[in-house]
Amino acid sequence: MRTVKFLLLAFFAISFATSYSQMVDIFNKNNIKVNLSSFAFKNISLQYERSVAKHVSVALGFRTEPKGTIPLQSIASNVFDESDFDLNNLKLGNTAITPEVRFYVGRGRNRGFYIAPYGRYANFSLSLPVTYQYNSQTKEAIFDGHINSFSGGVMFGMQYTVARIVVLDIWILGGHYGSSKGNATFTAGQQLSQQEQQALADQLNSISLKPFTFTSTVNASGGTLQSNGPWVGVRALGVNLGIRF
Repeated sequence: MRTVKFLLLAFFAISFATSYSQMVDIFNKNNIKVNLSSFAFKNISLQYERSVAKHVSVALGFRTEPKGTIPLQSIASNVFDESDFDLNNLKLGNTAITPEVRFYVGRGRNRGFYIAPYGRYANFSLSLPVTYQYNSQTKEAIFDGHINSFSGGVMFGMQYTVARIVVLDIWILGGHYGSSKGNATFTAGQQLSQQEQQALADQLNSISLKPFTFTSTVNASGGTLQSNGPWVGVRALGVNLGIRF
C-alpha cells in the first residue's frame, strides 16, 4: 500500500508541476526587464515584452542617458580629431526607442534562443566644443544641439525563466544601420569681428569625420553646424534581468 500511495503522490506531483508549467506559459505572457550592463555606461535601459504566439513576441525598449562627459574617452580620441574638438568638455546625452519582434527557437514561451529584427529611433543631445585660433590665442565655441538617427537591424540572444518569475535575457550580438541628421548652434557672448568669424569658419570647414558631411554658417552672433551621414550601432553582451507576469 505504501508503494501505491507513493506512486500516486508522485503522479499527482508531476501532474501538478506540468500543469503549473503550462499555466505559466499560457498566462505569464509579459515581462519587464532592466539592462544591468547599461549602468556601466551611465544610462538606464528598460524593455517590455509580450508574447503574441508560442514562439513569437513583440517588445519595446527605452533607453535614456543624461547629458554628461562621454565614457571611454581614450576610444573617442581615436575617432575624433582633438585639434577640432575638446573631448574633455564634450558632453553627450541620449534617448532611444527600440521596437522589435522576437522569434524563439525553444519550446517554451519567451524562452530559449531568439532572433530579433528591430528598429531604433535615437535622439542625442550634445554640447560640442570647437577650438580655433584667433590673435595667437586658442578660443572655444560651444555648439549645442541634437543628432537624430533612424536605423534597423537584427539581434541574437538567449532568454531564460529562473525562480519561476525571474527572467534573464542575454544579448549575444546585434547591430543596426541607418541614417542621421544633426544640427547645433553656437551663440557668441559678444559680437564677433570679421577676422574672428573667418577664423571660426575656417576651422568649421576643416572638420573631417568621414563618412559624415558637415555644413556650417558663421556670423557676428555665432554660427550653426549641420551634419548628415550613415548611422551604425552595436548591441552586444547585454545582461537584462526582469520579472515575468
